[in-house]
Amino acid sequence: MKKVVYIIPGFKHSPQRKIYKEVGGLFKDKGFEVVFVKIEWKYKSVFDWTEQFIDDYYKDDNSRKYLFGFSYGALISFLVSTKKDIDTTILCSLSPYFKEDLQSLFKSWKRMIGKKRVDDFEKLEMFELAPLVKNKTYLLYGTKEGKFIEKRAKDTYEKLNCKKYLISVENAKHDIGNKKYLEEVKKVINNLK
Repeated sequence: MKKVVYIIPGFKHSPQRKIYKEVGGLFKDKGFEVVFVKIEWKYKSVFDWTEQFIDDYYKDDNSRKYLFGFSYGALISFLVSTKKDIDTTILCSLSPYFKEDLQSLFKSWKRMIGKKRVDDFEKLEMFELAPLVKNKTYLLYGTKEGKFIEKRAKDTYEKLNCKKYLISVENAKHDIGNKKYLEEVKKVINNLK
């Protein structure tokens, strides 16, 4: 059966960045068809990004589907996995922008993303969304990313009722290109069926 992985980059990242191409190469080496997802970030929010992925990229066929997302790309991947038939989701540094996170986030972070996006994030409640995820899920986070991302990864892991894995990447910051992060990503890809 054909295996397709959708690679969804972080906020304002292009899927053409060297690191995403490198991750795509790791999947290709394991026999995956790789689809690089280009999100229209500007003037849009999380619901727009999720719908754009579903409308422009998701194919409702009998292939095995995998999602790989970093940061906001992980957030999009998570939301897609609550709505569509996915085999495995790899969430790298899942963004801490669920309703449960917003009260404790730095005000500067909220200002940076804008009021409309914050209003939409207020509608995302992990305790409601996590039970909708039925696919195998890997959650990775760097130990030097900060308390918000680590807390989001651990809370998501606790709330998921599917087959799940929580992987901390020692000494990694919020950088998918970090050598140690990439090593952990490679281990995950090598374990995929």
